[in-house]
Amino acid sequence: MSQTDVKGAVTNCLAKANITTKLVNTSVSGQGIIIRYVLMPKMPLPEIKSSISLEADKYFPFPIDDVVMDCFILEERPQENKVFVLVAARKKRAD
Repeated sequence: MSQTDVKGAVTNCLAKANITTKLVNTSVSGQGIIIRYVLMPKMPLPEIKSSISLEADKYFPFPIDDVVMDCFILEERPQENKVFVLVAARKKRAD
């Protein structure tokens, strides 16, 4: 499912429930779901994803080839030249 599909699904759910907020929080749970918060040097998001993939053993207890992963910059810290990143991953298949 693409980001556009998810946004559309959330928008439709909110409209059906007559909720007009612009801010929405979602979550994912279950076995094989891992969420990490990582402080990294400031760089573009594609480079962050690549860096995390290269250092996956620091963040995940299973091989990077076994996960679907995505990242989101939560906060920029210009005074430190760093970004605070949320990293979410799930196993591709259950054990």
